[in-house]
Amino acid sequence: MNKSHARTFLLVDFAPLWLAVLLLVGTFFLISPPRGQTFPGAIPWSPHSLLRVLIDAMSLGGVLFGVRGAEIKETVFQLAASFGLIVLSGRLLVRGDGAGLPRDWSRHPAASSQWFLAAWVGISLCSASWAGDRSLALTQAALHAFGVAWALSLAYTLRRADLPRLLSAIVLLTSVAAALCGWYYHERNPHHRPGFPLGNPLVLAAAMLPAMIICICRIADAVAAALRGDSAPSRRAAVASAVALIPLAYCFALTSSRGATLALGVSLGLLVVIVAGRRTRWVIASAMLLNIAAAGVWFIGYSSQDPTMARGATIRFRLYAWRYAAELWQQRPWAGHGAGCYPRLASQFAAYDRAVDPAAFMGDVVGHAHNELFEIFAEIGLVGGVTWVAGMLAACLAAVRLRRQAPPRERWVVLALLGSFAALLADSLTGVNLRLGGVPALFFTLLGLIWAAARHAAETDASASPALARAPGRSPGASAALIAGVVMGALAAMNAMGVRREYDAYAAIQADDAYSARLIAARAESMLLDPLRKLACAELHADAELGLARFAVEQYAEAAARQTPGAAASAPADLGALRDSAVQQCQTAFDAAEDLLRRSPAFRRVSTNAARAAEWLAALLRAENPRGAAEWHDEAEKAWRRQRLWLKYDAETLLALADYLPTMDERIGALRDALRSVDAKGAWLGALRSLAQQPGFQQTLESMMDYAAPIDPQSEPNAIVTSMAPEMHRVAAAFAGLRGDYVSAASAAARAAALYDKLRVRFPLLYSIARGEQADYLLEGDWRQADRAAETLESAIAALPKIQEQKYEEMLQPFRDRLILCRLAAGRETEAAALLKAGDADAANQAGGDRLADAYVTLVRVFIKRPVEARPPLSDRLEAALRLAPSHLHAWSWLAWLHAERGDAHAVNATLRRAAAVGVTSADLARVRRSLAEQFPAMRESLVGDGDAPPRR
Repeated sequence: MNKSHARTFLLVDFAPLWLAVLLLVGTFFLISPPRGQTFPGAIPWSPHSLLRVLIDAMSLGGVLFGVRGAEIKETVFQLAASFGLIVLSGRLLVRGDGAGLPRDWSRHPAASSQWFLAAWVGISLCSASWAGDRSLALTQAALHAFGVAWALSLAYTLRRADLPRLLSAIVLLTSVAAALCGWYYHERNPHHRPGFPLGNPLVLAAAMLPAMIICICRIADAVAAALRGDSAPSRRAAVASAVALIPLAYCFALTSSRGATLALGVSLGLLVVIVAGRRTRWVIASAMLLNIAAAGVWFIGYSSQDPTMARGATIRFRLYAWRYAAELWQQRPWAGHGAGCYPRLASQFAAYDRAVDPAAFMGDVVGHAHNELFEIFAEIGLVGGVTWVAGMLAACLAAVRLRRQAPPRERWVVLALLGSFAALLADSLTGVNLRLGGVPALFFTLLGLIWAAARHAAETDASASPALARAPGRSPGASAALIAGVVMGALAAMNAMGVRREYDAYAAIQADDAYSARLIAARAESMLLDPLRKLACAELHADAELGLARFAVEQYAEAAARQTPGAAASAPADLGALRDSAVQQCQTAFDAAEDLLRRSPAFRRVSTNAARAAEWLAALLRAENPRGAAEWHDEAEKAWRRQRLWLKYDAETLLALADYLPTMDERIGALRDALRSVDAKGAWLGALRSLAQQPGFQQTLESMMDYAAPIDPQSEPNAIVTSMAPEMHRVAAAFAGLRGDYVSAASAAARAAALYDKLRVRFPLLYSIARGEQADYLLEGDWRQADRAAETLESAIAALPKIQEQKYEEMLQPFRDRLILCRLAAGRETEAAALLKAGDADAANQAGGDRLADAYVTLVRVFIKRPVEARPPLSDRLEAALRLAPSHLHAWSWLAWLHAERGDAHAVNATLRRAAAVGVTSADLARVRRSLAEQFPAMRESLVGDGDAPPRR
């Protein structure tokens, strides 16, 4: 053999191992955060943080950046599969097809597993012919093909000596990643379940499983050998495994993943059953089944009722997602709805569950079934699903068979492979990790290792196999592998470009550049492979079209507002062109929304886009085409009603739909239903104020209150939910507040809170919201009840769900701000300042003083329009604000307003002179004077001065 031929053999021999190691390195240590950002954390970076330097290196200087920060892991895996096939092609050319394999290899469980999984990919690909969305089926089949191709490339290229080396590499790299996770957790995110460096706690927990099981198997093998008196197994390797297990176990514990914990227990139990004797095996297996059943009862019966940490909600969501997969499968049991169908179709089944249990749904889309088997059955039916199940079982059977054939020194390798693979397989039955980046690389690597070990065990002795001496030459298998590798490489590159364009589309939307977003989103959707992300890009495209329609409508409205009877003759033609352009763009936006809804019914809030575009079309056509305008008005109503069907309590939908409903009780019902997702403020309160001025409102409200009256806290939870009684009490409370009857308003809000208290598992925020509204009515009704209002707010704060630190702070902030007002109303400035400081570390400096002064002014605004006898001493509050922030313009203006209300022009001028002395500008003071002159005309002569328009209050 010449030197060049020897180098070729060496390349073919060593390339698979190094390619697999590089894949693991990329999986654990490469990230793709958004441009100019790093991995998110709650604690700011320290100036000399070494970890920040490492993370910047892990992002490769922003070579690939994405919306989610982990897209590069998918790209690395796809490229590895492509290069793996190319290496396989070279191996087949050098070694020959089927070298060393016995004639009955096709009947081996490992070969059967390969054939079954190849059939799974083929059926997924064929499902595009009957799928509702052909492009999603094709790209999902491509994602399946990447995994199987990578496993096949390892199966036929790895050497026998590479197997323990690759297992050692898994342990080494995973333990380093676990140590980085702990480092990042303590330096940046000590209050959150960690996801670094994989991006998600559940993905990270699953990725820890193979290395943990490999370490346990190696340690157990060393202990068993020591008990037998056999010193052959390396004690040094066992010690190293024990050391590596420390960061692995710590990181795994930090993730607090129940699905991964269950998978670890199942895997270890399976290994114990395999190792145990025949008699004890049945006892252990029975005990495992009983424990699993008991754990299931505990999780569903008790943990699912725990609203804290959102953990019970995740269990309930899984039950819902599993049921949706079953319903999809029942609709087409044999062939399924096509690969990638679940994120497209599942959300339409969630309307009722989302309405009665919104806490279980974290987003507007049910993206995956949280069970790989169920999702596959929904995708390609029983025929295709059986191929996946058979492929996985055959792989496990091959590993069990290997244990009987392997020599004692190599049995720990087989057990480690089987346990690691079984753990990830069990995890996939409660999660979505095989559909995300990171875990698929490990899963299909382990599958390829099992196939490779089975191949080596089945190979004949080299001296007795003339096939090994076959000369290199042309090979149909080599050509097929090479072509498949090139095609997959092109797909991987295309997907990477799609990731970049996806990010650019989101950036364009945020920058309000709808034109660029429309073009980029369409290109990104055509390049991405993940079905859910393709649909998200289609939604971006629909949003961009709506943004362009909004711009066209506004442009036409501005031109029409400038149009005067004496305008030039060409002006009407220009106005008509603008109207035609706006009509065309609104039609395009409506069509884009309808197209996406045809692909994916109930996808997020796309019906809202269709409704808005139809409303604009109705307004544009009302003057010249009343019939067409009426038709578009009907289309808008249909779209709003469709959106309400999928998201029953969406506030935007209900407030818009109230204008279309024919009867007063339906309109009040729409406002009532909106209170499931908002508090009684802002746009909702404005809508109630407008509706309350219409005839028949009060009588209808009283009639609807009579229907809600029998519902009390002792009623069944489902009765409380379906009756909408708590929301009805809140509507009555808001209406009483508008009339100034704050005593009745506070009482009605308290009744609503009492009903919500029984529904806190399903609606964890509504109890606190109702208590907050009760506190508002108490404070606004009588400032002397500030302490009682503060107690009510404290009970609302105590009931907030503690999901994670940042989200909890977001929920807490509005309640804390109201509590500060209560403390200031009660004259407890020190306590208010402490609350402000608790919410903002910078509150102790001058900026904090300004914020406390702002709180004083906000309190004054609450009471300034009340009769004098119903007010607290507002002048004292304003003087306190000026003590904290001497140049606070709004405090000076309200103080002057109080003097003007009494008709004391001298005091007003003296107040404004004091403001000028502390640095308030003359322009600001001039605006204050003009504002006071408009409100108090009798003082105009003494107050009016030079300046601009009066300030807004």
